Amino acid sequence: MLFFLYFLGYETRALRDAAEKELVDLTGIVLRNTKRSMQANHPEGTEDIIRTVGEQKNILSVRIYTRYGAVRYRGGPQDPRAPVGVDAPTCVVCHRDHPPKIPLQAKDMIFEDRQNGTRAIAIVAPIFGERSCYEAPCHVHPQEHKLLGVLEIRRSLEDLDEAVRKGSRRLALFGLGVFILTASASVFFVLRAIYRPVSHLVQSASRISQGDYGAEIDLDRQDELGELTRAFNHMSRSIQERERKLFQSREEFRTLFDEVPALILVLDRELRISKCNKLFREVLGERVGEFCFQTWDSQNTPCTGCPAIRCLEDGGVWSIEQTRRLPSGKKRTFLIHAAPLKGQTGQIEAVMEILTDITPIKELQRELVLLGETVAGISHTIKNILGGLEGGIYVVDAALGRQDAQLLGKGWNMVKGNVARISKLVRDILYLSKERKPVREEVDPQWICKEVVELASSMASQAGVALELESTEPSGTILVDPMGIHSVLMDLVTNAIEACQSKPGQDSHKVTVRCMFRESGETVLEVRDTGPGIPEEIRDKLFVKSVTTKGSKGTGLGLLVAKKIVDEHGGSLEVESIPGKGSTFRVVLPVLGPDAQFSQSSPTAQDRGASLRNDSMV
Repeated sequence: MLFFLYFLGYETRALRDAAEKELVDLTGIVLRNTKRSMQANHPEGTEDIIRTVGEQKNILSVRIYTRYGAVRYRGGPQDPRAPVGVDAPTCVVCHRDHPPKIPLQAKDMIFEDRQNGTRAIAIVAPIFGERSCYEAPCHVHPQEHKLLGVLEIRRSLEDLDEAVRKGSRRLALFGLGVFILTASASVFFVLRAIYRPVSHLVQSASRISQGDYGAEIDLDRQDELGELTRAFNHMSRSIQERERKLFQSREEFRTLFDEVPALILVLDRELRISKCNKLFREVLGERVGEFCFQTWDSQNTPCTGCPAIRCLEDGGVWSIEQTRRLPSGKKRTFLIHAAPLKGQTGQIEAVMEILTDITPIKELQRELVLLGETVAGISHTIKNILGGLEGGIYVVDAALGRQDAQLLGKGWNMVKGNVARISKLVRDILYLSKERKPVREEVDPQWICKEVVELASSMASQAGVALELESTEPSGTILVDPMGIHSVLMDLVTNAIEACQSKPGQDSHKVTVRCMFRESGETVLEVRDTGPGIPEEIRDKLFVKSVTTKGSKGTGLGLLVAKKIVDEHGGSLEVESIPGKGSTFRVVLPVLGPDAQFSQSSPTAQDRGASLRNDSMV
């Protein structure tokens, strides 16, 4: 397009230059012939020349002005005779300045003007007075008149304009044709070489944005688009590989997050739960959006020494051991770790807390401590029994030396009594050391109570204690190990009689045995005495370690054995005691005891998770 505009401008200037040259040539012809005619004093010749030139094609007017602006000679179709002023276009050429500046060459006086609505180009040539003029006999001009007049020739530019218009139309048509061809070729090139590959790139990018990370473009070219396509395909493969690794890492993290046997939760900076794992939801329910401290006992303030707050403050990893109550009411001990989660800017955005249930470990620690205390107590008991045996042997030896039958019988009773004590101690230790499954039979609990009362009545009578079986509502049958429950009840009754013996200064003591049936279907065997009661500090340890209030006469293992038997039945052993007034022991048995054993061994990590789930549902 710029070329066509340049060519059009060039052609216009060439036509204009040709028209100007034509005017300059005509001006020279007119001036030479006018000079000869005036020197020959032949004005008719000047008029002929002016008229002849004025009749030329495209010439609008030919005029010779006097020095005073009057038209002396004229020719052409548009040639007014009226004088002109200094503001006329012909005069302005020289009179625009003061004093006027007269051009010395005709070509310097070419200007463009409109005459009667026609665009024209005019040339003004001065006619100077010369020696050959003012010395001629016919000369009428004085010598001091340097400028005798002005020759003006006006030429119409319509032919030039028409030629320019025709040229413009030809160029426009040619340019339009070239433009259409070029545009068509460009469109074809763009469609084939650029649009289609770029369209494939856009479609592939759209597929990638929708999750199809394996999208590639099949384009084998060696230009820039080919390079771009290869780079895009490489990017697509890289994204696909990274997505695969990201998915694998996400699945590994999700599995670890949900399946680890610990409670895991993610807290925002306000301590609100934003995420929690599967075990947390099973134990405490769906708590997303709540404050973390509200999940335990419905607290309204953060826990004392909260590791999450300390983690948010200094960005470190903090740990704390806390005992918390589950919704079921049971207490569990947790080891809590809190670690910061940072964003891309390095700022702490959240905190992850991991709560590991260490309740079994704490219980095992307590059991180990109690075991040590129990072993020490049993060792002391064995030492006392061995001392009793040594004393009995000494008495027997002395009786044999003296031939004293009465002393011999006393010594032998001492030996038998201590042998019986150590035999019972060994049996209790063996029973506690083994896991047993009760051999269940359908029996009447009232019958067990009655048999125990009958067997212990002699012992109670010798101790001066009233032993009674309290009758209750009509009995039924339960599914238990009769020997085991009989042993438990006998041990409780024996302990109650001995406890009453240890409370002097009271006229009468009473031990009551009764069997009850609760509305829930549980069976309760109760032993109540009026003895001295059990101090609180001992009562809390009755079923976890070997403790006794009988001094050297007891081992403290009887209640442990009883508790183990009851646990094996899925029941519970309860105690109530008021110091100075007596104690009450209750054996609570379920409707039908569970078939499975209740293991007391140390649980695995999965067992701890299951234990948490079970505790949350109790």
